[in-house]
Amino acid sequence: MATRQLELLVRDRLNSGAISTEEALLLFNRLLVAQNPVPSIHPFNQLLTALLRSNTSANPHAIVFFLFNRLTRTRGICPDHCMYGILINCCVQTNRIGLAFGILGRLLKEGHRPKAVTFSPILKGLCWKNRINEAAAIVFDKMPELGCAPDVFSYNILVKGFCSSGKTGLALQLLLKMAKDGGGCEPDVITYNTVIDGLCKEGELAKAFGLYNQMHYAGVIPDNVTYTSLIDGLCKKGALDEAEELLDAMISEGYQPNVVTYNAIMDAWCKTGENEKAEGLLHDMISKGHEPDIVTYNTLINGFCKSNELDKMEMLLHEMLSKGMKPSIVTCNIVMDALCKIGGAVKAEEYFCHMLSKGLTPNIVNCNTLIDGFCKQGLMKKAEKLLQVMAKKGLPPDVVTYNSIIHGYSKLGCWEEAIRVFRQLVDRGFLPDEYTYGALMDSLCKQGECQRCSFKAGG
Repeated sequence: MATRQLELLVRDRLNSGAISTEEALLLFNRLLVAQNPVPSIHPFNQLLTALLRSNTSANPHAIVFFLFNRLTRTRGICPDHCMYGILINCCVQTNRIGLAFGILGRLLKEGHRPKAVTFSPILKGLCWKNRINEAAAIVFDKMPELGCAPDVFSYNILVKGFCSSGKTGLALQLLLKMAKDGGGCEPDVITYNTVIDGLCKEGELAKAFGLYNQMHYAGVIPDNVTYTSLIDGLCKKGALDEAEELLDAMISEGYQPNVVTYNAIMDAWCKTGENEKAEGLLHDMISKGHEPDIVTYNTLINGFCKSNELDKMEMLLHEMLSKGMKPSIVTCNIVMDALCKIGGAVKAEEYFCHMLSKGLTPNIVNCNTLIDGFCKQGLMKKAEKLLQVMAKKGLPPDVVTYNSIIHGYSKLGCWEEAIRVFRQLVDRGFLPDEYTYGALMDSLCKQGECQRCSFKAGG
């Protein structure tokens, strides 16, 4: 097959979206041996990108490096700027930032001039590792030194890094600098959304709304993400009326709230005990064509559980199942906690076992909830049995687990058993806390053994 036909075949197969790892490897190898003329670098880059995105290979990154090494040994074919960018991205995805810098050095040594997009994966990798200062040094010093002007994507990565590391003030300063300097790097909707969300998470609502107003002044149009962040911020401050007003304004301006927006308001209503309003919002979102997700149901179930409206809880659980939605580990714990609080530890155990039969993997929170429920009802044998089951499943107890059992034995006046469990706690390397000592001291004093309250951890 002629070189041009082979290049067109690569393009068509990739456009079809159905190329496998094996086929990509075959086409890459055919391109390597094609002659008269030698293929351009473009189809090689396309295949490497497709391999990285493929979900049919266990280790696509290793394959990409292997093929790159083969290509560099083939006469007449030289990697270009784009291929080095693919390799840099590959390094960052495999958490090898040092190697990414090495690839960048090779690119420079071969005379390629880096572009802003070349640095983007490295900046992301540094920010993921919370090496924000290094990322900032690249944007403000290294890139200009190499004649590579940072673009809005470079700044946005840095802005997100600042916000993620709790330095939203620096992110805001950078945004204002971008707006002042201009030069084609004015902040876009992503820049504004990132900083607004960071400010809302830190409770700086006045600054967040100030930035929202500046967006309009700068001609940057807010989107669903902007409104959702502001609504969530208002909800967390307890300003529910203002949140609903903003929701109405959002809809009137032609923006459709998504499930995240509704969940934020529902959560706030539930936390203030206004479960009926939260449930009304559920019906409202469904009527407008928005499907609730597991977070929606968990929020409502938790709200009704806290107000002991267990009939509503059961109704919502049935509604979830009727929609083909599986309860999550969070759902399981909400329900178990609610049952245990009304003295229904045995019923909570039944629900727990039912969820395990459905393939749910328990965590320490589930087990602690159930153990605490058993202990508060004096069902110590059940609590100890579950402790043994946890050990068999490789789920080690924590100080909360032991505290519940110590408190359970203490309430029953079984101080010898309480001290036995206390010693287990210490032997496992846990530090007793005030709750641990308080439960033991209360039990010993009630049994007329106050003189033993001076025992040491190892005594």
